[in-house]
Amino acid sequence: MPSVSNKQRELSLEALRGMAALSVVFWHFMLGFYQGIVFNPAYGLLGTPFYGFVHGTAAVSVFLVLSGYVLTKKFFESGDPWLLIMGAIKRWPRLWLMVFISIMGSWALLHNGVTAYRVAGVFAGSPWLQLYGLSLKPAFDPSFTAAFKQSMFSVFFVRESFGFNPLLWTVRVELLGSYIAFALAGLIAVMNKKTSYIFLVSLFTAVALHFYDPFFVPFVPGVVMARFAPQIKNIKLPAALLFLAVGITCLGYRAPIGFYAFLSPLGDMNPDFVRLYISLIGACLIMASFIGCKPLKQSMQGPLAAYLGRISYPLFVVHLLVLFSLASWVFVRLHANHPYNVAALGAGLVLLVASLAVASLLAVADVYWIESVNSISTWLKRRITERLPPKYFQLKRRST
Repeated sequence: MPSVSNKQRELSLEALRGMAALSVVFWHFMLGFYQGIVFNPAYGLLGTPFYGFVHGTAAVSVFLVLSGYVLTKKFFESGDPWLLIMGAIKRWPRLWLMVFISIMGSWALLHNGVTAYRVAGVFAGSPWLQLYGLSLKPAFDPSFTAAFKQSMFSVFFVRESFGFNPLLWTVRVELLGSYIAFALAGLIAVMNKKTSYIFLVSLFTAVALHFYDPFFVPFVPGVVMARFAPQIKNIKLPAALLFLAVGITCLGYRAPIGFYAFLSPLGDMNPDFVRLYISLIGACLIMASFIGCKPLKQSMQGPLAAYLGRISYPLFVVHLLVLFSLASWVFVRLHANHPYNVAALGAGLVLLVASLAVASLLAVADVYWIESVNSISTWLKRRITERLPPKYFQLKRRST
């Protein structure tokens, strides 16, 4: 697989991104075939910290904190404002290709009837699976025109515009949240070393975002962690493992039951907000352990970490298509002559293998696409700087 240079990547964070993507895949498998494990405490997983390993909704917080960190860290290291400017210019094209492939692939599956999700959902007793991940609402338009429009614009800028892939509600958050991260990083850089001001502005930004859309809030701690990354170091392995344990425990919260019964006083608050902010705490703790613990970082190096990071985005956007088509078809065929668990686990195996295979192929295209976007942005930057007086682009580096 061709690769964007790993010299500028933190492979431990790439591995973390890949593991979060795998958690989302497993979460959707359970929503399709084992909803009892997801929603019924009697199965013994809900209400325990082990839920954090499979709680795909909480894993989204990890993705968003990671984005805030990765998108701004190089800027804080170099002080070069062009990194923010070009990052903002490149962000939509960077996200677009995989979204386009996912939506148009979903349209092709639905248009040609190459799916088995309805029958599989009936056999599995999963309304989520029967309704294509709850996307098939009365207002859903399955036409080519609607798919093309969604892939080019509405999925990026319109709230809840994700009919062809229910997971793509995160794309709007990722894109607009990236712009928020760039703006906040620039504002923090102006403050230079005034730590109290930095935290005050970051807190004000987080509160304002909470009232606009709480899912944008995770970008704020990501940017703050990027700014103070040099200070997040020398975390000993026992402390890092404790951070990981507490972080996974936070990701495991879904309701104040079982192990989490002590959080019952929060029961009167909006449950979605409570889950988001508890998972955000967990994501920050996990991030801190991966950033500041040298032994942990060293254990997350090598080709596997790079591979997990490279396929994470393609895997994230494409696995539902595999679930609604090939995996559901395998489940229906096996269910006719085998016990339920054999059929479901067979479908799960097919889902994992096929999703990884498709994501690996798409990752190759994604690498070439990133290189093309970078080349065009470099040319654009050169053209801009050639036409402007030096004072507009020879900006002073600020110490971090």
